[in-house]
Amino acid sequence: TNTVDDDPRTLPSPLTDGAIVSAASTGESNLTANVSGLTLFNAAVGQTSRVGDVTTDAGAGSTTTVRANFSATKMDFGDAVLIDGSTPVTLNASTSSTTEGIRFRQGLTGPGDTIVLSAPNATIISNGNVGSSTDRFAAISVHGRNMILGGNVFAEGDISLAIGTSSNDT
Repeated sequence: TNTVDDDPRTLPSPLTDGAIVSAASTGESNLTANVSGLTLFNAAVGQTSRVGDVTTDAGAGSTTTVRANFSATKMDFGDAVLIDGSTPVTLNASTSSTTEGIRFRQGLTGPGDTIVLSAPNATIISNGNVGSSTDRFAAISVHGRNMILGGNVFAEGDISLAIGTSSNDT
C-alpha cells in the first residue's frame, strides 16, 4: 500500500509501503502518484491549503482509495477509485477551466457511502460507472459546470445534480 497522509516526514524514494507525502509549505503543489497496487488517501487532503493538480496512474491492477475530504485544483484518477469514508466524502476541484475538474477514468464505487463531487466552474467526468448494481452509494451529490458519464449511476438514496450553474442550488 502506498499511503498519502498528512503526517510530514521524509519521503523515501521510491515510495514504499506506508510512505507519507507532504506538500510544499507555501503555494499549491501538484501530486502525481504512479504506483502499482493501492494508492491510499487515508486523511483529508488540501483542507488547510488546496493541493495543485492531482493525478493517479492507470497501471494494471492499480486502485485508489479516498477516505476523507479532498480538495485540489483538479483531479485525474487514472485507476479505479473506491470512496471509503465513515462520513460523507467531498471531492472539491477549484480549477477555472471549464473542461477539466474531476475525472474518473475507470469509474468509482463506494458501497454505502455518500459522495459529494464539486467542481463549480469545471467538468466532472466518469468514464465508467458511478457505483455498481451490487455496490451502490448511499447518496450522490454533484455540482459542476458540466457532467459527462460513460457508464451508469447507482445509489440507494438521493442523486442530486446541480449542473450548468456556478451555484450550489440543486
